[in-house]
Amino acid sequence: MWGKLERCSRRDAMDALFFECGGIPQEDLNSFVSHVVVGKGNEHVEKYREAKQGEKNGYLIPLNRAGIL
Repeated sequence: MWGKLERCSRRDAMDALFFECGGIPQEDLNSFVSHVVVGKGNEHVEKYREAKQGEKNGYLIPLNRAGIL
């Protein structure tokens, strides 16, 4: 599923991210999906996964701090 994100619609990418990550704050999701859909691809997905793994106390590390934006 992850490898196909850069070739799918924005809605499909959002659905896939919610499914894989269990929910993402909307402002972060919008920024992340726009990068994926324009073809930044799997490198950003891996950085997002690293950020998600670094989540503590219900706080998601902002994508710019994860090196995505």
